[in-house]
Amino acid sequence: MTVGELTDGSGVTQGAISQHLKHLKQAGLVAERPAGRKVYYRATPDGLQPLADWICHYDVFWRDRFNALRSLLKEIDQ
Repeated sequence: MTVGELTDGSGVTQGAISQHLKHLKQAGLVAERPAGRKVYYRATPDGLQPLADWICHYDVFWRDRFNALRSLLKEIDQ
């Protein structure tokens, strides 16, 4: 999508969307493809891989904590 297409109906200014796209591109979450006077943007899911790796690393920790929270909440409800 172009910046204009992203702006239409969003209630966000073109400048704000351009700034967001700039940062998303720097983070590897968006790729751009120039075509004449327009630039098309698309999401690049591979940019989320570091986040997915981090989540997997802490998966056991969080799973245990959520199970403990679930048990505590069941006790409180009784």
